[in-house]
Amino acid sequence: MDRRQLIYFRAVAACEHVGHAAEQLGLSESGLSRSLSRLEQEYGTELFDRVGRGIRLNTYGHILLEAVEQAFARLESGERTIRSLLTSGERRLTLGFAMSTVPIIP
Repeated sequence: MDRRQLIYFRAVAACEHVGHAAEQLGLSESGLSRSLSRLEQEYGTELFDRVGRGIRLNTYGHILLEAVEQAFARLESGERTIRSLLTSGERRLTLGFAMSTVPIIP
């Protein structure tokens, strides 16, 4: 699985139609379908229910979409932070952690 596949997955989930999503993404419908099939194979389950000519997220698809949205939000936040540091001229990034999450070994 790569970032591009997750972008495709998100687009199909939003459009609920492979053809419309493919058009938005500038892909062939068959190429997008293959990408979705590979993603479903990686997870070992279908992520969509095929309904007539449309497609809808099933329970597993909803779980994945929520995780994908959170992951992209974190990535975008990191990218904004890096851009902000670069444009401000500051080159140092400080990271911290909460001690309560670290197990104490005697």
